[in-house]
Amino acid sequence: MQHHPSAFVPLPELAIDAAGTVRSTGFDDIYFAPEQGAAETRHVFLGGNGLPARWQAQSQFIIAELGFGTGQNFLTTWQDFLRSTPPTHHLHYISVEQFPLTAQQMQHLWGTAFPAFCASYPLRLPGWHRVVLERCTLTLGIGDAAHLLADAKVAADAWYLDGFAPAKNDRMWSESLMAEVARLTAPGGTVATFTAAGAVKRGLAAAGFAVDKVAGFGRKRDMLVGRLAGAAHDGGASPPSGNPAIKPCVALGASREAAGVSAQREGGASPPSTKNLLIIGAGIAGATLARQLAESGGEVTVLEAGDVAGNASGNPAAVLYPQFSRYYMDAAAWHFTGYSWMRRCVRRWQEHGLLFGEAQIGMLRLPRDQQPPVARLADFGIDPAIARAVGPDEASMLAGMPIAHEAIWLPSGGWIVPGELCAALLRHPKIVLHTHRKVHALRRDGQAWIASTADGEFRATHVCLAAAQESLALLPGHRLPMGMSAGQVTTLPASAAGSPLRCIISHQGYIVPQGERYVIGATYDRADWSGAVTAANHRTNLAHAEAALPGWLGDVPLAQCTGRTSLRASTPDRLPYVGAVDDGLYVSIGHGSRGMISAPLAAEVIASQILGTMVPLSRRLQRAVDPLRRAGG
Repeated sequence: MQHHPSAFVPLPELAIDAAGTVRSTGFDDIYFAPEQGAAETRHVFLGGNGLPARWQAQSQFIIAELGFGTGQNFLTTWQDFLRSTPPTHHLHYISVEQFPLTAQQMQHLWGTAFPAFCASYPLRLPGWHRVVLERCTLTLGIGDAAHLLADAKVAADAWYLDGFAPAKNDRMWSESLMAEVARLTAPGGTVATFTAAGAVKRGLAAAGFAVDKVAGFGRKRDMLVGRLAGAAHDGGASPPSGNPAIKPCVALGASREAAGVSAQREGGASPPSTKNLLIIGAGIAGATLARQLAESGGEVTVLEAGDVAGNASGNPAAVLYPQFSRYYMDAAAWHFTGYSWMRRCVRRWQEHGLLFGEAQIGMLRLPRDQQPPVARLADFGIDPAIARAVGPDEASMLAGMPIAHEAIWLPSGGWIVPGELCAALLRHPKIVLHTHRKVHALRRDGQAWIASTADGEFRATHVCLAAAQESLALLPGHRLPMGMSAGQVTTLPASAAGSPLRCIISHQGYIVPQGERYVIGATYDRADWSGAVTAANHRTNLAHAEAALPGWLGDVPLAQCTGRTSLRASTPDRLPYVGAVDDGLYVSIGHGSRGMISAPLAAEVIASQILGTMVPLSRRLQRAVDPLRRAGG
């Protein structure tokens, strides 16, 4: 039987008794008891790894974990880290979980004590997910531990081994998995676990750990601690020998394997405050990367040929929603992961005081030609909390007007004003923005790159091209195929429509209710790239809206329509080009019509590569967007 990729993530089978004890009914074991959960974490995992003393000596400390569970270990560790370290210290916490709790379950357990964590909890999608919190970066892998760790590149200072007991879940304690733990541990790194099982002790010893039994917690007499051979990291900013802070890159067209990439130390690199970081393009791709690097301590220069968000990022509204397919293939996985990441980014930016138009009002996806019907949603395997099928009655209630067909409801769907977001992101003391500064040439000079403009040259050690199609002229080799299409949106006053819509409607195009107006779009024109706004394109947008919602608009005079046309750059397989193309040279291009969810994830990937931190993507997805692998394809 052929196996098709799926977004399915199993639900945990858990029960909470009257005393508050959380138990896995599937594994017949407890997650934690409320009266002793934090105390057990501090004894077994913090104490077993010599914490907090060790992290007080390091500005960047890395903890990895098997078995995220309810998040008890993470939240206790984060809380103690904030209490015991100066503001300059940062915690990187990497964990894996095959049966992640739902957002509602997390809210029930931790909503009062840790509201920021609950608000940032990722959607239940397979793969790696990044959560940014106060002085802490959580990288959470959802899926099988062995598969996730095989994709990881990290040198952890300490490990928490907290799967269910070996007798209940022996796969979590296999010798092969312990070997992966050792591979991902820094020299002199430590491990601690509640169990004292002989098989676990032998597996850790075989992997290279010197293992000891020490006093356990509570009624448990013994537990295991271990240390990997080698000199422990001395707490400085540089990573241990053999774990370079910045991954070497190779020329465009060479293979990734030829680069000789070694494991990166998550968080071990110093922020690039002494490096010159240059980004070409001030749309959503450039703005999100500039902000990420600036918040990491980098000094960033942004060059833009026109105005901020002058192209597709300047539309009056961008819809935040992913693209479905029959199965959860690479393009769907990339865009759904980006969708989850962008929702967390929006919340974090707003908490930091950035001002931009945004609303999470949900989206109804109506049936359309050449798209899988609602009945096939089960093949896709998505968590119903992310997207679920609704019948005509519920769809009508959600939309605020009659809907004649089944639809797919995405409760986290929303819209954003991209130009306002880009401008807000670029307002940062470590970002210097130059508009109307077109780059005519980019050349290598020793360890640096030089960007030439009519007004002078800019020198940088790290450059990212984020100017869509215009980036290709600056690339060595010109071997990244991209196509162009023009898209016109139509805006109408709200009074032009009949019933007010309560949510976004996705059909052949989309309809976005924005208070006093509706934004309807967008056309696809692969011939006329003039940027003209035409009556014919307005009619096309209105016709698609009428077909989706018969009678909603009626006969709208074109005099009430305004609009905007911009160009999109997309790739043949609808996946962007993201990552290094040469030593110190990166691209974030080809995002097409999904740029508002694709570009922020690309920024996180490229920032991770520059900073030497773990890339929060599976190896498969990294390869799927890797421009080196796809060059000339």
